[in-house]
Amino acid sequence: MNDLTLYHGSFNKTKVKIKNGSLLIGRTRSANRYDGICATQNKEIAKRYGEYLHSYRIPIKEIANNQDLVGDKAVEVIKKELKIDDDTLAKQITFVVAYQHNTHEILPHLIPRFRGEYFGDENEYDSEIWRLRGRIADALGFRAVSYVDDMGFVNYLVVR
Repeated sequence: MNDLTLYHGSFNKTKVKIKNGSLLIGRTRSANRYDGICATQNKEIAKRYGEYLHSYRIPIKEIANNQDLVGDKAVEVIKKELKIDDDTLAKQITFVVAYQHNTHEILPHLIPRFRGEYFGDENEYDSEIWRLRGRIADALGFRAVSYVDDMGFVNYLVVR
């Protein structure tokens, strides 16, 4: 199996064009609110998010995993996205974003940037972690990235 078929449930009959870098999170129910399209391998789960089912066939080698999301390029993406200059802090945030572990440790660095702009409550900070994973994956040339959702399931963010 060289490809993975992912499904995205949508309220749009037409497949949505992926828009990166537009920071649509929290402002709308847009499919691009994470700078990509959330998708799953499970059609039934995808259908819960809209009556129209769109599929994305992506080569497995073009799907980033945790190990792909660390390194100098990833740190540069974090520095740019969060507008920080501190290399040590950027490396720490990159590690937390890559492994989705101890995300509460970086919340103080996300809160000032987004307070009152995009987030409705603290639960949406996980969404920003997913978005940052997508921004790194896109910068590294991947078409998608896996992530663990708030229910503990592995899903994917299609960024290209």
